[in-house]
Amino acid sequence: MTIAIYTLLGIQSICWILFLFGDIGFDHPGKYGLDFSDFVVISAVYAIALVSGIVTGLLKRRWFISSAQLLPILSTLLYFSLPGQIYNPADYQELVGKPKVEVEKRIGHPRDAITGLMSDDKHKNVEFINLRGMAIYISSNGIIESIEASDR
Repeated sequence: MTIAIYTLLGIQSICWILFLFGDIGFDHPGKYGLDFSDFVVISAVYAIALVSGIVTGLLKRRWFISSAQLLPILSTLLYFSLPGQIYNPADYQELVGKPKVEVEKRIGHPRDAITGLMSDDKHKNVEFINLRGMAIYISSNGIIESIEASDR
């Protein structure tokens, strides 16, 4: 029975590795060819292994192993419930006129960034990156047009 618990823990670990590092694409395959349907399959395998592992741990009265299987889920919930960094647009004004690559070098890919395309009276056909405290507007040729305060 101990081998079964460790096998289930191994399956859960592999699923978490795929979730974290598998580059799963939503509308197209990611870097490793995984897309949303693969995410659904991996999630189902993880759920089955999680429930089986908890039940097996409880039946064998291995309380630590049963409760430890919930740690990745609780850690993920904690990570996403913590507030993100607040950006001050004045600290990033030197990026105006530089390529988008410079923004990625400077701020990376924050977890709470909202990106997209927009066109309004002030900005015509631009890409935007909206962060907490500032919005970055990038022209169609990849040059940063402006960095402004955001109420988000």
